[in-house]
Parts: sequence; C-alpha cells; structure tokens
Amino acid sequence: MLKTKKKLKTIARIKFLFIIFLTTIVQESQSQPKAKDSNLTITKYISVKNAASSIGYDPISKSIFYTTVSGNVYRVIEGTPNSDILMFDVTDHKIKHLQGMHFSDNSLFLVGNDWTDGTQGIGLIKKGTLQGNDGSRNWSTVIETALYPATKAAFDHGFSGITIDREKKYLYLSSGSRTDHGELQEVNGLFKGIREVPLTSAIFRFPIDSENLMIPNNLAIINTNGWLFADGTRNSFGLAFNSKGDLFGVDNSGDRDDHEELNHIQKDHHYGFPWKMGTNDNPQQFPGYDPDKDLLVNKNSKAYKRGLYYDDNTFPKPPANVTFTDPIENMGPDANYYRDPSDGKVYKSKDGESLGTFTMHRSPLGLVFDQGNILKTPYTGSGFTLSFTQGKGDENGYLSNSIWRLPVVPIDGSQDLIHLDIIYDQNNKPIKVKSTVIADGFNFPVGSVLVDNNLYVLEYGTRGNRFIWKIELPKSNTTSVKDDSRNNLTHILYPNPVNQKISIKKSNSKINYIKILDITGKLVTKVNSVSNDIDVSKLSKGIYFMQIFTEKSILTRRFVKN
Repeated sequence: MLKTKKKLKTIARIKFLFIIFLTTIVQESQSQPKAKDSNLTITKYISVKNAASSIGYDPISKSIFYTTVSGNVYRVIEGTPNSDILMFDVTDHKIKHLQGMHFSDNSLFLVGNDWTDGTQGIGLIKKGTLQGNDGSRNWSTVIETALYPATKAAFDHGFSGITIDREKKYLYLSSGSRTDHGELQEVNGLFKGIREVPLTSAIFRFPIDSENLMIPNNLAIINTNGWLFADGTRNSFGLAFNSKGDLFGVDNSGDRDDHEELNHIQKDHHYGFPWKMGTNDNPQQFPGYDPDKDLLVNKNSKAYKRGLYYDDNTFPKPPANVTFTDPIENMGPDANYYRDPSDGKVYKSKDGESLGTFTMHRSPLGLVFDQGNILKTPYTGSGFTLSFTQGKGDENGYLSNSIWRLPVVPIDGSQDLIHLDIIYDQNNKPIKVKSTVIADGFNFPVGSVLVDNNLYVLEYGTRGNRFIWKIELPKSNTTSVKDDSRNNLTHILYPNPVNQKISIKKSNSKINYIKILDITGKLVTKVNSVSNDIDVSKLSKGIYFMQIFTEKSILTRRFVKN
C-alpha cells in the first residue's frame, strides 16, 4: 500500500512537471513583443518558416518577402489570415547558404555562399529580374568569388549584408570574418598559417549592372579593380544608408566581451578587425598574452574551450600607415553596458559617458533608416537596429535556458528593437548616437524592413513559433516630406508659385537628379537630366515638394503650381 501511494505521488509529480513544461512551451510560442513607447502598435503579421535569414519589400508587387538560410524565398500574401508562398529555391538561384536580400525596381538581389565541403566555398550575388505578372524571374550571376578557405566552425560568417546607394549605381556587400578574433584557422593543417583572407572581413562595392564578375582571392587584383570599399569589419550583417546618403553598418565582436559596433562606413577606411574590436585592442596581438588572466574572456565561450585564445607569437602586425576608424560613440540611455578589464565586473555607462558602441554580445543586425523623413519626432530620419542574442544573463553571461549553450548578454537586455538617434558634428560627420530600446520580447530577431511608417521585424526563432511582426511607427501629421529651405539658402526655386517652368538657383554642388512629390509624399515624376528650366506645366494645381539629389546631400524644396 505504501509503495502504491509513493508510486501515485511520483506519477502526480511527473504530471505536474509535464504541465509546467507544456505551459512554458505555450507561453514561449504565444509570447508577443512589447512596445516601450505607447505610440507604437505591434501586431502579428505572419508565422514564418524555420531558420529565416532576411526580409525585404518588393516595390512592384508591393509585397513582403523573406528568405531562409537553406535558400528558400517566400512571398507574403496578405489576406485573412496572411499566408506565404514559396517563390524560389536553391535550384533557381544556386545559393545554398542564403543570408541577404535587397530589392531595386524590378530586380531582386540575393547574397550568400556555397560551402562545398565545409573546408572551403565561394561567395555569390545573384540577380532575379522580373519576367511577368506571375512573379517569375530570370536569374543571372552578378559576382562569384574564387574558392576561399572556410573553417568548419561557427566563425564562417560569409556573405550577408547587402544594400544599394540612393543613386542606384553600386551594390555594397558585407563579407564576414572566418575567425573569431584573428586566430589561426588552419582546418587540420589544410590551410597552413591562414587567418583572414582577402575575401573576408571587409565591405565590397560592385557596379549594380555587373554581370558574371569573377572575384579572385587576391588583394592586389581586388584593389586594382576598386572592389574593396572598406576593410577591418568583422561581421556587418546589417548595412543601410540614411537620408543624408551616409552608409552605416552594425557589427558584432567575437566571444571576448568587447563592445558591438555601429560604424559609419566610408571609402578606404579600416575599422580595426582583428587588431581592434569596439574600442578595445585585441590582446592576443601582444607577446606574452595569457587568456586565463584576461577578465574579458568568458571561460565558457566556444573560442576559449577550443583553445583559440593563446600566446600568439605569429599574430600579424597592424597594416602600416593605417589609422583605424573607431565605432560611433553610444551616449545611452540603453544598450550601454561594459565589462571593466580591471575588475571583470559589468557596469552601465553613466550619463554623459560614451561606449563604442553597444553592450557586448548583443549581435546587432536588421539596420534600417527612415530615408524619406516621413516619421514623426523623435523618429524622423532615425535608424533602427535589432539585437539577436538572448539577454539578461548573470554577470558571467550565463542563462539557464541559453540556446546553443552560448554565453549571453550579461545583465543588459537584448532581443529588442533600438531607436538610433545619430548626432552629427559641426563638420557634418556622424560621431555619436543616442540608443533607446523601444520594443522587446522578440524571438531571435534577424532582419527588418521599413515600408512607409511600418517596420516589419523577422524572427529567426528557435523555440515554439517564429513570426514577422508589424510595428506601426508614428507618422508625421502634415506631409511625408519636409521643406528644409529655411535652414539652407542654396538651390532656391523660382518663380514660386509657378505656371510653366521652374528654375533652380544652384550652388557649387552638382545635381544628379530630382524627384517631384505631391503633398502626400507620392512620387509624381523623376528628372534624371536636370537643365536650367524644369517643365511642370502638366502638373495639376497644388502644393508639391522637389527633392534635389546632389553629390553631397538630399535637399527638399516646396513649390506651388498655379
């Protein structure tokens, strides 16, 4: 009888634990991100497939698309409820490890790698040109690299971030590192003495109309052709231009507790990797380095457990006559924790103190900007980025339910959406950023796209369901464009009001092209060849905005058509 009671108690306890387990799963699968700004509205847009990798918006079909790492490309069909349809797979575009996508007019650009056997692979950019009303595309190769060494490890970041400049002249591509922090990665002696190679840890630029470009793993040839745009980036998974035409990238550091970065990506600049990460020097480059005494090395990290931190007497010297460009300083109030190398403790930056840029291990990605300045203050012209990794770990970066058994973000939160208010200096250079978390509770967010005032956030997900979330941001109450002529007396329009032809009083800046928008912000016409007089006689009566695209900026001028 006693044994029976004990058995019943055991069964009851197992049932109770099973109920708790199921409850946890249900809570995880049904959890919804929460807005920290009451002006934001977050709604579930659609459930997505496993291992989603990037998201984009097709301006032709006016549809959201997303990709998976395995090479699938899905289109979201809006309805009740929304659904998705597989449009393309690896048999169409040939990219077996797909990480990035970008739409431009009727072209879809995809970027990724084909890792042949885990020891080496090629990088690819493919273009799908729209063929008909059914959404079919003709696929062609933009660039293909020579074979280059992989590592059979978690540090093969590959081809990922891709964007296009506002003039639609160039593709900008991020190729991530093949190492954690510049250590030797020889793959059992197959690649003796190899660390990074010319095709890794850099930002490349290619003409948008490139076809079948073969890119060798040769720095001299890459430089001769002008393909290397910037060097020393570890893994800029997110690349984006802002409304001023400046290019930015968010970059994650290695397993050591160095800062994550927001960089102003400029031509011929070097961002420090592998000699610097965040604003910290990589100590492995210095003789006598002892990782066991390094308080920024997490002893539970993969890199430490695999013996990748060591006294490295062959670590290469920094390139001669090169000054590294530091990341943009974070002035807070959020995402600004750091580990003090003197005592190993984690602190939050105080008011007025800066950090370069984000809390360690947040893994920022999904960078976008309000390029049309259509959002309401304080978001007008701002940037937004996501944090991928789990947060709220203990001071050692431990979390009991950590995925992949990785160290997580210590103390600070993560898996959130950060508003980036970038501050420019008197020389019109972006030097600081105010970072504010405006939503959290995502399930490994991996990408975002801003369509009008709606931000769509894609989740990679690991447990339960994974979604695209639609975040409605406050829109300007007046118009979607802003007349900045009061603050800038160049490029004045006359006569204004106008009946037939309008002229632009120019400064020394060359005008590349202009766009004319109606009062709602809708594009009315684009003029690629700008003469002294612009014919507006066919415009209906009303208020219009002329966006003037120069070599240095975008200027907006208001005019009235009689």
